Amino acid sequence: MKNSFSFGRILGISLELHITFILLIIAIAIGILLLDTKNFIPTMLLLFFLFLSVFLHELVHSVVAVSKGVKVKRIILLPIGGLAQTEKMPEKPLDEFLISIAGPLFNFLVVIAVALSVVFLHLPFPSMQQLSNPAMLEQLMMQYPLFTLLWVNLILGAFNLFVPAMPMDGGRVLRSLLAIKFGSVKATSFATKLSIAIAAAMFLIGIFANFWLAIIAVFIYFGAQAENEATQIKAVLERSSIKKLIQPIPKTVSGEKTLKELYQEMKKRNQTGLLIKLGKGLGYIGIESLKQEKKWDWSKIKAKDKAQKIPSIPLESTASEALTKLMQSPFTFFTVKEKGKIKGIIKQEDLTKLFQIKRIGET
Repeated sequence: MKNSFSFGRILGISLELHITFILLIIAIAIGILLLDTKNFIPTMLLLFFLFLSVFLHELVHSVVAVSKGVKVKRIILLPIGGLAQTEKMPEKPLDEFLISIAGPLFNFLVVIAVALSVVFLHLPFPSMQQLSNPAMLEQLMMQYPLFTLLWVNLILGAFNLFVPAMPMDGGRVLRSLLAIKFGSVKATSFATKLSIAIAAAMFLIGIFANFWLAIIAVFIYFGAQAENEATQIKAVLERSSIKKLIQPIPKTVSGEKTLKELYQEMKKRNQTGLLIKLGKGLGYIGIESLKQEKKWDWSKIKAKDKAQKIPSIPLESTASEALTKLMQSPFTFFTVKEKGKIKGIIKQEDLTKLFQIKRIGET
């Protein structure tokens, strides 16, 4: 089952809604309809402004990243915010700085634009007396859409930029500045330790004060660990070739075979998945794919129509590039191609072993 749904593409970037995001919106909508019907429209407008701002925040990050030669695969909207998935980190600290700061700067520009519009166009907005009363904040956000838009972008920009924890923008900005003087590895190590300390403090506060803060703390903890691991992989394996790790192509099954024939082959080999020959590439069908189809249709469906295509990487790829891509993939191995022809496969476990051996030698 897919965990996210695409709603378009921009600059080759897939725009997706995570299923948990959709379920959250539905749950909030039902809750408001049942418990606070009169505030249904203002609440949904608030959510719209929030996630529109998050989406545009991530899109601006992505546009700047693309301009710096970093390929962005997709933007996913999650209940805790947005996530732009890239194939690699920026090579230069200055590029990472510009990419990281672009999102919050966009939010602050929205704040300035709203403020100027209110002043010069005399648009509806809370008075200074109303704004000075914190207890009225929720009521004001329900009554004044422009104030909601301003407030959402102010908090989003400030929280992302001024909390120096990876993978948030503030943590990436801090790392990029440290990397200019100390290099990427040391900068990431320091930023990771700081991020974990911040995450621990946020989690403790969140348990007693705000549930969402605790969730964000968990996101920061695992995100910082992943950033550190990715940096370590790049530093240790960026000069290592994958050529010695290539293995022969395992036994495959013709893509012309039916799902019924595949099932018989699985029973014969006692395997829950098979490699499928797909023209110049390879595919994979697991037992879960068979479960999704009605048994009486198995004899009508060909393997090539249901197989998941296994990604390939060029023979000249570094071990760092291969392992980083595999860690982002649902597959445990890729095919390796040279001039369009498959030379063999490379497994994640072999790359991980190489990383562990080389890292010990460098410490």
